[in-house]
Amino acid sequence: MTEVLIAKPGEITLKTRKIRKRFENRLIENVKSAFSKSGIKAYSIKNMRGRFVIETKETKEAFETLKNVFGINQIEIAIKEEFHDLDDILKRGEELFKEKVKGKKFAVRVKRTGTHPFRSMDIERALGGRLYEYSAGVDLKNPETTVELEIVDQTVFYIVEKVRGAGGLPVGTEGRIHLLFSGGFDSSVAFYQLLKRGLEVDLISFLFGGEEQFKKIFEIARFIGNKFAHGYEPMLYIVDFYPVIMDIRENVKESYRNLILKRQMLRAAEELAKEKGFLAVATGDSIGQVASQTFDNLVVSSYAIEMPVIRPLVSFDKQEIVDISRAIGVYELVSSMKEYCQITPKHPVTRATLEATERQERNLDIELPRKLVNKRRSFYPTKVEGLEMLDYQLDLKEIPEDAVIFDIRDKEDFEEWHIPGAIHIDEAKLYEMIQELSKSVEDTHLPTSPHAQSAQGEIGGGSISSNDAELSGQAPPTLDRDRIYVVACYRGARSMAIVNEMRKHGLKAYSLKGGCEAYR
Repeated sequence: MTEVLIAKPGEITLKTRKIRKRFENRLIENVKSAFSKSGIKAYSIKNMRGRFVIETKETKEAFETLKNVFGINQIEIAIKEEFHDLDDILKRGEELFKEKVKGKKFAVRVKRTGTHPFRSMDIERALGGRLYEYSAGVDLKNPETTVELEIVDQTVFYIVEKVRGAGGLPVGTEGRIHLLFSGGFDSSVAFYQLLKRGLEVDLISFLFGGEEQFKKIFEIARFIGNKFAHGYEPMLYIVDFYPVIMDIRENVKESYRNLILKRQMLRAAEELAKEKGFLAVATGDSIGQVASQTFDNLVVSSYAIEMPVIRPLVSFDKQEIVDISRAIGVYELVSSMKEYCQITPKHPVTRATLEATERQERNLDIELPRKLVNKRRSFYPTKVEGLEMLDYQLDLKEIPEDAVIFDIRDKEDFEEWHIPGAIHIDEAKLYEMIQELSKSVEDTHLPTSPHAQSAQGEIGGGSISSNDAELSGQAPPTLDRDRIYVVACYRGARSMAIVNEMRKHGLKAYSLKGGCEAYR
């Protein structure tokens, strides 16, 4: 007696013989990849007329792992035995299933492949007769329990347990694509759905919130990649997109900002896709979910690039997307993801035209996304050793006594209430001051790595306006690497982004954790 697993493909069986062979080979490689990630080393895989029979001592672990391999529609645990005649099948079947049918109404189902001196119906009737005395009777329409056998040539499989598989196509049978990946519900589920349709998916993420945002994106990408991206190593590209945010804030009408941000993201993704030889880019958009995803706006977004934009969730509603995130186990991780993009307009355009949108882009640096892609960082999320994160703290709950407090909220909100001693400054102005520091890097040899935390001397390059300074009662300061800066916004997302920029230039800067709303 040998306990085995049977993995049954779904759509693969509908392919022509040549294509089916290629898909089956890829599926086997993906199963091996999944087992490797799960630490399963000793096993064998045999293709028996479209069934993949797997033998291993780690049956339970392998059973759970196979549930997450795309291309498999059903997984069974079975007892495998060789037989000589019908009596062998019946005798063993009675021994194995008499307890299963005890006190219950049952039915026997047999599937048979090969040439035999008996029919499937003959086995069903004969085995049903032997099990009848242990049961509460036979019910072929609504049985309480079902006895299942599969016969392939001279081998019989007595099915002990079965579950539905992940379905879809084996990853790697349908090419490779770039997905705009924020780590939110939509992009996480889009990652899963694209893998399910046989695509190898690489991820491109745009940072607005610095390393904290990166860490969360990496964690979510790693979870989905390890669980479902079998047979290849997904790549995660990190692009610092904060300069694009500032460019849009300064040059685009508020109602168009989110729409144009999406167009700039698509331009960056297309640049990278062309470099890699990919045919398309993908997003987690669904029609009408938010203002930037109305049908009109999705069409306008697509015209930003030449490549096709694939949208696997285009017809899904939000609850369906959330339900899938729960089913695949990523819900908790995604729920803790903050909203980092802080250019959401109060009254966004919902029926944009291409002409009006292009007019809004006239003053933008359209090439900026492509330039930033060339400065990207690349990681393999499923390889822990490829991770290069920052470990230092970026936010504070308590404000040090000698810290300079920058409040980057709207002026009217600052005037209504602000932290005592805080200095109001427009975020664009503070960003401009920080960027001017780069001019002094070559002269002072200031480190530009995100790990840079301190240096010597005072940095010029801008000061706070006198009007803003009067609100706080302080004189306009210059940026000084020996000072500690705490940046406050509404909830802590925008401040985290600007703090990341300050850290790049050696400033000791922190975001106020939770923003003014939490501090107040």
